[in-house]
Amino acid sequence: MGLALHRSKDGRTFAVISRKRNDNGAGILYVYELVDDQGKVSVRYVRDVGEFSRRGIVDRIVVDDFYGTAFYADRMV
Repeated sequence: MGLALHRSKDGRTFAVISRKRNDNGAGILYVYELVDDQGKVSVRYVRDVGEFSRRGIVDRIVVDDFYGTAFYADRMV
């Protein structure tokens, strides 16, 4: 599994997390917004995105904060 943090231009913070498997056709990357909940961090599901080759597992993710674009690569297992 991979993880990247992203800060949007409006200051919100997101976690982009890869799944180990993608058997149900959903996106391989899950995006969660990290929100302040009375001094504690809570997460809010935003969406799932991305295509997956099914040849390995995604464990490398980087997000370009300026453009808001996520890049990811799978690793052969």
